[in-house]
Amino acid sequence: MIRCFVTVGTSSFDSLVRAIEAIQVDGLEFFIQYGFSSVKPQRHNSAEWVADLSARIKEYDLVVCHAGAGTVYSTLELGLPMVVVPNTERVDLHQLELAKYIFDNGYSEVVFNIHELEHAILKVANQTGTYQKYKKEEFFVMPEIVSIIEQREIE
Repeated sequence: MIRCFVTVGTSSFDSLVRAIEAIQVDGLEFFIQYGFSSVKPQRHNSAEWVADLSARIKEYDLVVCHAGAGTVYSTLELGLPMVVVPNTERVDLHQLELAKYIFDNGYSEVVFNIHELEHAILKVANQTGTYQKYKKEEFFVMPEIVSIIEQREIE
C-alpha cells in the first residue's frame, strides 16, 4: 500500500480535492488536508488542518500538494517523492512560478492540468520518473553574520 498525503495548504483548492476523491486505484491510500476547500472528502481520511505538517508528511510515502513555497520546500528538503499541483483557483497565480521552477529543474512531477493528476501520482508511486535531488542552498551571508556577532561578543 502506498500512502499519499495530500495538502491544499491554507487556501481552498476544490479541484484538487475532487480529483483525489475520483482516483480509485488499488494500492493507493490517501489522507487529505483540505483547508478552506468547500469540498469535504468522503472517500478518504481527511482533516481540515494538521499540526506540524513537516512531521506529518514523514509518515507517508508520497506527497501531493499545492505549489505553496512552505510545503514544496519542506518536502524537497525531506527528500520525499512529490507531485506538485499549482492552485490556479487563487486570485494571484504565484504558485505557477514555483511550479514552473520545480518542473524546469526536474525536482518532481508537476501537474498543470488536473486531469493528468492520476497519471502523475502513478508515475511517482511506481517510480517510473527520474527526478533531480534538491540541494538546499544555505543562506549566503550566514558566515558574515556569525562573524559580526562573534566580534561584538569579544568587544
